[in-house]
Amino acid sequence: MDMNMPGIGGLEATRKIVRYAPDVKVIMLTIHTENPLPAKVMQAGAAGYLSKGAAPQEVINDLRSVHAGQRYIASDIAQQMALSQLEPQAETPFSCLSERELQIMLMITKGKKVNEISEQLSLSPKTVNSYRYPVNDRFDAKAFLSTVTSQPGVYRMYDATGTVIYVGKAKDLKKRLASYFRQQVSSRKTETLVKNIAQIDVTVTHTETEALLLEHNYIKLYQPRYNVLLRDDKSYPLIFLSADTHPRLAVHRGAKHAKGEYFGPFPNSYAVRETLALLQKLFPIRQCENSVYRNRSRPCLQYQIGRCLGPCVAGLVSEEEYRQQVDYVRLFLSGKDQQVLHQLIARMEEASKLLNFEEAA
Repeated sequence: MDMNMPGIGGLEATRKIVRYAPDVKVIMLTIHTENPLPAKVMQAGAAGYLSKGAAPQEVINDLRSVHAGQRYIASDIAQQMALSQLEPQAETPFSCLSERELQIMLMITKGKKVNEISEQLSLSPKTVNSYRYPVNDRFDAKAFLSTVTSQPGVYRMYDATGTVIYVGKAKDLKKRLASYFRQQVSSRKTETLVKNIAQIDVTVTHTETEALLLEHNYIKLYQPRYNVLLRDDKSYPLIFLSADTHPRLAVHRGAKHAKGEYFGPFPNSYAVRETLALLQKLFPIRQCENSVYRNRSRPCLQYQIGRCLGPCVAGLVSEEEYRQQVDYVRLFLSGKDQQVLHQLIARMEEASKLLNFEEAA
């Protein structure tokens, strides 16, 4: 169960599942780890509570415990819940919220607008605002930072109207976000930005490169007014996927005259090179110039080290396999990395069933 699921929300959905389907066991998987939210979920009847940053072994332990009829709470969350019992006067940003305010707050952190929340909860926009503004008034930077992970990821900042005003990425989310709330801020622009923050949400990623790609997609989607750096596409490098029979990946600057797809912009050439290097390892489509590609009679070093499928030489790779790799690149650069992962896992499992272990690997 996801706390931020569409509609009634994870907390209320858990209650209804437990009430109407008592044999079904609910495990909450969420970025929200600060008490009293875990306590509310467990009181609602959930069998387990895990952070989305949990290690694979902890997820396995949770599933085994719940399957055996036990309840499971991640150790760090359980410790926090226990300590909170020793300090009954201590409050978190969530302590003073009603369940409806809590539900609306979680939908706001997911990027929902007032009209979307109104439609999903069958409430008038005026009623939603009556719950939303008290939530914004209670934003506590210190308490928020205590819940943030040190993993890489992307953060979105919202103003009191629920509009995204800034998107950023970080190698260490906690360290980066804490920098906004120091007594001495770096510039007048940052000071103004911080004064307008009513809510922040974070998306944890596996790598800094993945965070970089997601940041670009969010900036394109929301066009936040404080993200002036990446507004002018002509001034910053892009990744270009050509429209050739065997498409190639390349760095691109300037006007988009060549036929193909453009992804970005990126803040600098280093970011593009890092992204291209990662893509070359994961999905080895060619990055050579067309003049080189057309005149090859045998595969180059990139093919020998597994960084290119060698479409320049007939018979080394099928059209279908090359097209599949290009599709993966397109999805990845569009921010749909989870979809790529699911497709790769499905192919791996299918290859294993057919005893084709080399392809599965």
